[in-house]
Amino acid sequence: VMQFNVLAQGLSSGPGVTPPFAVSPGYTNSFGDFDRVPAPERVFAWELRKWRLVQEVLRWQPDILAMEEVDHFSDFFQPVLAAEGYQGVFLPKKDTPATALGWYSDGVALFWKASLFRVVRQKLEYFPPGGNRPYVVVRLSHLPSGREVVVAATHLKAKASPESERVRETDIVHLLGKLPELGSLDFVLVVGNLNAAPFSMNGVTATCIPAVQRWSNPVLRSAYPLPQSESDPAYSTWKLRGPLDVRHVTDYILHSGGLQPVELLQPPEELARSRLPSKRYPSDH
Repeated sequence: VMQFNVLAQGLSSGPGVTPPFAVSPGYTNSFGDFDRVPAPERVFAWELRKWRLVQEVLRWQPDILAMEEVDHFSDFFQPVLAAEGYQGVFLPKKDTPATALGWYSDGVALFWKASLFRVVRQKLEYFPPGGNRPYVVVRLSHLPSGREVVVAATHLKAKASPESERVRETDIVHLLGKLPELGSLDFVLVVGNLNAAPFSMNGVTATCIPAVQRWSNPVLRSAYPLPQSESDPAYSTWKLRGPLDVRHVTDYILHSGGLQPVELLQPPEELARSRLPSKRYPSDH
């Protein structure tokens, strides 16, 4: 199982690239404000970076793959991964900063190996109220065993603020409450960029991840040990923006008790001085 926020083209392009649509007044394409990444024209060049993203996926050959900030599903990721034996579904956001910057809306995609899984049921919806942030839920039949697994993928609201954390908590509770609509929950995966820490920090009381930990139908566990404080070395994103050096866990693979991790991929212990993304790695997650 792989969780991968791929960093949308529309959220990382620079002023030298012409977007397909008009840029809204007051908006400027500025490499996603990654102002401390050396040679940004090369690091963020989509024609190069998109293949490095696929390379990262194929390096690990996941059976199930959740992707966020996807703004090239039908014209790139879907056909390229289909050639590698994957099927997938996608739901874009209705409103995103990328559209104001003149780009396509990004969204959430979920892929699985067609040789291993068959779709039984699926649900592609938006969180209420307002209907903008997407989530996808697919019930898959595992062909070798005949067992079925419910897989959900989402990208929760960003920003470290009490208001955003309340939205994240409301949304994740909504998503978990929708899972029973797809049938029995013997085997469940909830995967995504939840943009939330399991502990309180920077004046924001953690409520999103604790809500997951309290959930009982089904009980969900994190595949990775959850960090306990800001000093914990664990991270799924590490980036420099302005004076800030931001290193924390925002990406999660959550599973029910019927599933057990047998091996975990660890993040690199050392990164480029500019952190993520870099010439060596194509995303900030």
